[in-house]
Amino acid sequence: MSDDATIDQHPADSAFHRRLPIGEALDASAVAEGLPWAFETITMRPLEPMLVPEKPRGGELDPAECGPCAPSEFTIWHDEHWQVRAGWEIGGLPFIGAIAPREHWLLENASVEVLAALGPLMQRVSQAVKSVPGVARCHFGRWITP
Repeated sequence: MSDDATIDQHPADSAFHRRLPIGEALDASAVAEGLPWAFETITMRPLEPMLVPEKPRGGELDPAECGPCAPSEFTIWHDEHWQVRAGWEIGGLPFIGAIAPREHWLLENASVEVLAALGPLMQRVSQAVKSVPGVARCHFGRWITP
């Protein structure tokens, strides 16, 4: 089912959705302030309505079509559960990588064994990344709050 026209979507309607500034461009100055790479400005696109039901994500209907699960030339390490990818020509950072499962599953249906292997893997990847010249810290996910 890759034909998006077969999904009957409509704007989400709840108290939360009704108060969103749909169609407006939000002020992004808080995102630009204090970032280590010092953007002068960030311009956001106008907020679009959230449509429900969501379209199936890549690989949701057919795991064989899931890009993150598929073999990749960017895979630099893997075990039976996880893989680490790096080597993209993006950004200006000394290292950008990604940890992803080798099979298609959602967080809520992953086995305890798979989930338990993630923490130690993140520690090993962090140590390896910090060995890259010019890298003092490794961030797996960073959210900036005002």
